[in-house]
Amino acid sequence: MLAELEPTFSDSLLAHRFDLPDTDHIKKKKGKESSVFRKLDVTDIFSADMTQKENRDVLEQTADMDDYLLEYAFNILTNNLDWPYNNVEAWHWTGDYDPQRPFTDGRLRFVIFDSDKAFNADPELEGGFGTDNLTNIMENIHIGRDSAFPNIMKAKTYSDKFFTILSDLMNTSFQTDHVVDLIRESYAQVQEDVKSYYTEEYRQQIESDFEGALNLASSRNETVRADLQTWFGLSPEDRYQLEVSAGDGVSVSWDFMSVPRKTPYTGSYYTDIPITLTASVAPGWRFDHWEVNGKNYVPKEQADEADESVTEGT
Repeated sequence: MLAELEPTFSDSLLAHRFDLPDTDHIKKKKGKESSVFRKLDVTDIFSADMTQKENRDVLEQTADMDDYLLEYAFNILTNNLDWPYNNVEAWHWTGDYDPQRPFTDGRLRFVIFDSDKAFNADPELEGGFGTDNLTNIMENIHIGRDSAFPNIMKAKTYSDKFFTILSDLMNTSFQTDHVVDLIRESYAQVQEDVKSYYTEEYRQQIESDFEGALNLASSRNETVRADLQTWFGLSPEDRYQLEVSAGDGVSVSWDFMSVPRKTPYTGSYYTDIPITLTASVAPGWRFDHWEVNGKNYVPKEQADEADESVTEGT
């Protein structure tokens, strides 16, 4: 019910959000993932041997793989059972490339929409939809059929990044308490209308759905961690705490994450999954050193470099 409040991703909205010159050169396809890829003539690219660098190079010229992995991370963390054999939408720009507008590079990107089966505990869904979408995808069953994801994850480059994106989200927007609070807040906004305009039978169904969503949200992160152990051998116990802080004139970033100055960050990550942290220095400042586990690491060239990096997790 709450998912029905999602906005429609019209061409004009995409053009506005991604700074595209017009709506005439936006190409979109929607449906099950395998059908979308077939219509866009990229099936062979996504199904190629991902252990080969040349195939990954072609894939990354075709699709924004960070965006693809983020789409999967979001839908898996919400346990959207009506995806990816349904409700996949990809778009790309078909006009000229403008270096000042990065989203005109022509690569495929993905829209998250129609998530009414996210955090859905309706027992009638189990027969056709299963109970866990990552299991559906990896076992190629239910609405997880024909996904390119298992093939993509054969490349360590992509699997490592996916595990990091999942961890980033579970440490921030998808912290269990935060998600539960958002569900409660969203339901509170419509609760009076539900009481006023719906039958008693339907009100009871909505209340049951609400409690089911809370229960699923409360356990989802642990379920995902158990799935990662089952399918990829990542033990929930084999993790470490990453603590990041930055002083004046510098911020630290990795993948989709950015830690601004004097804003400490703490999160849990998998051991042996490397994370490359990059320090970006503001104009007028000079990078001095990293401090890792109490030990200082000074860059080889102590010059006015804009960025320095260090790898964690190994």
